[in-house]
Amino acid sequence: MASKDHHIIPQVFLKKFTNVNGQLFRLKVRQPFAHARKPFFPAAVGYEKNYYKVDQFYFDLSSDVVDPLYVENTLNQSYEGDFLELWKILENETPTISMDEKIRLSDIIIHLRTRTKYVRNAVFDEAGNKKLQDSFKKNFTDLALEGENYELYKGLLKNSDAMDDLATLMFAQRTPKDLHNTFLINNSLQPETRHREIMIEKHVNSVWTVLTCENDHQFILSDNPGFLQTEKGYAPMAGPFEFIFPINSRKYLHMKHYGYPIQNTDIQKVLYEKAPTETVTLFNSLVAWNCVDDIYASNSDHLQKVKRVFDEWKSIEEKRHGV
Repeated sequence: MASKDHHIIPQVFLKKFTNVNGQLFRLKVRQPFAHARKPFFPAAVGYEKNYYKVDQFYFDLSSDVVDPLYVENTLNQSYEGDFLELWKILENETPTISMDEKIRLSDIIIHLRTRTKYVRNAVFDEAGNKKLQDSFKKNFTDLALEGENYELYKGLLKNSDAMDDLATLMFAQRTPKDLHNTFLINNSLQPETRHREIMIEKHVNSVWTVLTCENDHQFILSDNPGFLQTEKGYAPMAGPFEFIFPINSRKYLHMKHYGYPIQNTDIQKVLYEKAPTETVTLFNSLVAWNCVDDIYASNSDHLQKVKRVFDEWKSIEEKRHGV
């Protein structure tokens, strides 16, 4: 029997295998960390490598209150709308790429979108993160901007949602475990009490670089399931954030929501001209605005400040790109 890997793949592909050996697919609910628990969670789908056939959905619950049909419908709806065009690009516009590469690429792109949209507070387990990261690095990252997969990259450029996720993941690495809690910072912490990698005030040329790494080529995304302290209390933070932080070898930051590379001078105009004591709070709030905006009360003064900064950031990018 062929060995099996687990992948998240679009509903348009799953439709071909809605019934295998008389069994309907079932969904396995992957459990997030206990303090950021959600009642359901989009999970991986098994397929046989040699045949590219979905074998089954698994279903595994820690609570009796979750309705399996509701979970399945949520997953199906997410693939029905958001990812149909992405799959068309992968399937129709890139005849030279193998089915295995298509599934793996789709897996990675959908992984981020699904967890961001439906489970803002939760994170995949470490094994899942590592598997997706390794698969992406092995099968796509090095070839995406040149060589045989350049046409695939150009095809994805035609789809803004797909391009956003691809560009975000293109340079992404998961946060090492020893940095998981580094986002639990606020203005009251003195530099000497912060993690040694978080000297934000010292980053004159890239003040928005909250996490750094000794490896030039490693980009850090937070996979922290904890909470961000705000003026309105603690807001649950979902990982990975939809930002890429510049670390030495690359001199731009990518913001998923708009899909633009952001030059150093642009972010400095928005953030670094603010009072230094506000830098951390404003940066974290910008992240929160994009990832967990529903956490904040609509009448919050802090939210309005963040929105003004966010809009200014957007305006700079739109002008630079002629939008």
